[in-house]
Amino acid sequence: MIDHITLRVKDFKKSKKFYTGILAAFDIKLQKEKQDRSVSFGKDDRRSFFWIKKVDELNDIPSFGCLAFSAESISQVDDFYNNAIKFGAKCNGAPGVRKEYHDKYYAAYVVDPNGYNIEVVYHSDQNHFDDWCKIKRELDAQDEIERFYNVRDVWWSNFGKNIGFEEDGKDKDFVRPVVVIKALGPHTFLCAPLTTSDKEHYFRVDIGKVDGKPAKALISQIRVIDTRRLQEKIDRIPWSKLNAIKKVIKDML
Repeated sequence: MIDHITLRVKDFKKSKKFYTGILAAFDIKLQKEKQDRSVSFGKDDRRSFFWIKKVDELNDIPSFGCLAFSAESISQVDDFYNNAIKFGAKCNGAPGVRKEYHDKYYAAYVVDPNGYNIEVVYHSDQNHFDDWCKIKRELDAQDEIERFYNVRDVWWSNFGKNIGFEEDGKDKDFVRPVVVIKALGPHTFLCAPLTTSDKEHYFRVDIGKVDGKPAKALISQIRVIDTRRLQEKIDRIPWSKLNAIKKVIKDML
């Protein structure tokens, strides 16, 4: 879950020498250095996960500079940030892309009640796409086995690794629950991905509890998918909730 750690240090040269020496035992090497002010360490060609940064005086500044958690999607960064503010953290950088690191670095920063800088970051890098493409090829190679689904059904689906602000699946199989809005045939249907976030928006329709958890349908992310993406049926929403979804779709169009 932890993405990287930054330590603030007063004696930069001494600290650089120390960490270069002790981390070599783990084949962790110095990767980047910026004007004798900061250095980063990492393993092989992977992203740096440990940084040290020079400050002139430690005094009241926490020596632990940044604790970063790794998110699985852009929406998870947003949810983490909103929840942190809700529980008393102070904004130290609203959610957004940090191009000073790289173009796919989407992060948010808060200061916790103890004064520590907490970050949550999502790296939309090529490795995720490679993993998803492998799963996608396996799904496509499956026989056209007819999966019996119905309107209002909620299924776990291999939703995938998508582009930019499109909603992604989660975990190693890129799964996400979807609700069936309209059948288009034995092999395709229109659906909306679901979220358990409590964030309010007109295009997030409350559908009650799904598998015991409050859920919303993401109407702005509706799409047609093949039944080969379906993994397991987990619930069915009431007709009243489906009608609410259809109303919002009509308003959107």
